[in-house]
Amino acid sequence: MFLDKVNVVLRGAATVRFNEPLKIAVNLNVMGTNRILNLYRRMTNLISVIHVSTAYNNVDRREIAESIYTLKFTPK
Repeated sequence: MFLDKVNVVLRGAATVRFNEPLKIAVNLNVMGTNRILNLYRRMTNLISVIHVSTAYNNVDRREIAESIYTLKFTPK
């Protein structure tokens, strides 16, 4: 299968419709990312993943560091 031949993935995917029903937005933005993460785990030669979501992340912060922010809830 092709999964053992992939070593770099660039992914840019999300819905940016601000009137999207919540169920659809979560399915596309959160669960879609979760599904693709499961695919990455099967890529035995994967070196790097570049994931671009939207420019509207962490809008409650004045400055955004290049780090992983923990949540007080789970997406599910």
